[in-house]
Amino acid sequence: MFLKWGAQSRSPLNEEKRFLKNIWTKPPTHIPNDVSVDAPLMGNGDVTMSVGFKEDRLRYYLSKNDFWRLRSKADGLSGPRVIGFVDVSVNGFNGGEFSAEQSLENGVTSCVLHKDRQNVTARSWVSATENLIFIELTAVGKATKVSIRLTAPEHQHARLKSGKANNVYWLTRSFVDSVDISTEVAVALKTFNHKDSTVLLQPGKKIVIGLSIESKFKNTKPLDDAFNQISKLDERSIATVMNKHNNWWKRYWSKSNIAVEDPVLMKAYYQGLYTMAACSRDPKFPPGIFGWTTTDNPAWNGDYHLNYNFQAPFYALYAANRLEQGEPHDAPLLDFIPRGEWYAHQITHTRGILYPVGIGPLGIEVTRNFPTYEKEAGGLFLDNVLMLHTDCSIWHNSGAALTMKSMVKRYILMRWLWLISGKIT
Repeated sequence: MFLKWGAQSRSPLNEEKRFLKNIWTKPPTHIPNDVSVDAPLMGNGDVTMSVGFKEDRLRYYLSKNDFWRLRSKADGLSGPRVIGFVDVSVNGFNGGEFSAEQSLENGVTSCVLHKDRQNVTARSWVSATENLIFIELTAVGKATKVSIRLTAPEHQHARLKSGKANNVYWLTRSFVDSVDISTEVAVALKTFNHKDSTVLLQPGKKIVIGLSIESKFKNTKPLDDAFNQISKLDERSIATVMNKHNNWWKRYWSKSNIAVEDPVLMKAYYQGLYTMAACSRDPKFPPGIFGWTTTDNPAWNGDYHLNYNFQAPFYALYAANRLEQGEPHDAPLLDFIPRGEWYAHQITHTRGILYPVGIGPLGIEVTRNFPTYEKEAGGLFLDNVLMLHTDCSIWHNSGAALTMKSMVKRYILMRWLWLISGKIT
C-alpha cells in the first residue's frame, strides 16, 4: 500500500479513472425507499440529490440536511423529509433501456435512455460551492418531446406552496404545525434556453435546467434567496459555477490519497470519501442515518442512531485529512447535552449524561414516548431500574464517563445489599 497525506498530494482519481466511477446498466430498483437507495448519489454536503427511472420518467429526488420535521416524538412524527422532485418525462421512452455513469472525480452523473436507435442523455451535478443543481438534456437520433415538472409530495403535516413568476417555477415546503422547531425550504427552477416546461428536444441541441435551493435555517426568506440565485444565472455563468465546482473537488481529492493493488478495496475507499463529501459539510446538520432522503417516512425516523450507525461513516475522515466532513458529527451530540443530563439525573439518578439510541438535530429526541416498549421513561427503554435496554446508548465523553461510573457504583452497592439479604446467591 502507498499513502500520501497533505495538501500537495496527487489524487489517484487523475490516474485511475477507469475504475473510480459508478456504473448502472439498469434502472435503480430501490428508489424511492424508506432506507438506503441504490441510485446515483450527488450532493455538496448540504443539498443532496438522487435519481431514478420508471416508465418514461427520470425523477430527481431533492433533499437537504437541515430539512426535518423537528418534534421530540417517536413513531414517524420526526425526521428528515424529502424536499420535492424534478420530473423529466421523455415522450416515447416508456419501456426504454436505462444506463448511468457517475464520476467520483466530481460527482457528475450521466443517465442515458435508449429506445429504437434513439438516445436521450441527462447530465446532472450538484454544485460543490453553491446550493445549485444543473441538469443538461441532449438527444441523438430524432427530435423528442420532453416535459419538465417541479413537484413535492402531499403530506398531512406539510404546508406546500408553488407557482411561476418570470419563467421561474418555484415551490416551498414547510413543517410549522405541532412541531418544536419550524422548518421551511424553497426551490426555484428555470430552463435557461427555453421558456416552456414542455420542449421539443432537437438532436445536437440541449436543454439546461437549473435549480436553486435554500432553507430558513440559512436565510430568513428562503424563497426570495432561491429566486434571486437562479434568476441571475445564465448559460455563460453556469460555466463559472462548474469551474468552481471542479476546483473544489480537486482540492478535496488533493488532501490525501492511497494506492493499493486491489482495485476493489481502492474503489471502496474512494467511494466512501466521495459519499461523505457529498452529504456531510453542514456544521449543524450532519446527514441522517441513510444520508439521502427520498420519502417522508424514513425508517428509524432517519435519526442519528447512536449505537454505532451515526459514528461509523466518520471513522476514516480524520486519518484521511477530510476534517471539514468530520466537523458536523459533534453538533447534535452537543445540542442534546441538556436532555442527556436530565436523563442521567431523572432515570439513573447519576451525574453526567445519558442518551437514547436515536436523536435528531438541535436537541430533538426522535425516540421519545416510543409505543413499542412496555417499560419506558421518556425516550429510554428500561428492562428494570438498573439494566438498560439495548436500544439505549451512552455517549462516550467525560459526561458519559461520570454516568457510567455512578451506575457501576450503584450496581455494585445493590448487588451487595441483595447478597447479604439472601435475595441472590
